Amino acid sequence: MNIKKILIANFLFLGTGLVSLYAALDPNTVLQQVVAEIFSPIYEFVAAGAVVYFLYGAAKFVHDMNHPEEKNTGKQHLFWGMIGLLIIFSVGGILSLFGDLFGPLGFK
Repeated sequence: MNIKKILIANFLFLGTGLVSLYAALDPNTVLQQVVAEIFSPIYEFVAAGAVVYFLYGAAKFVHDMNHPEEKNTGKQHLFWGMIGLLIIFSVGGILSLFGDLFGPLGFK
């Protein structure tokens, strides 16, 4: 969006355009918005997918207990689901650590 349009709209509707100009040009605000609007929903979606994959593996393992080949498939799903959960929660912890060190990033 054009900076002039942002300034004019904010001056007309909010009374000042300088605060929005600073917010529009501040890299930390832009980073917070990008993380909050893009990365946070992607993280939540991938975390939910890892949980579903893990639960699918558990259900397959229990359901096919008497069939060794399908049981091994369930074990593989459980294993890779746990690896996915480990990765997802590690990424969440690292982002939380960065948020504590460098200020809030907008990550939930």
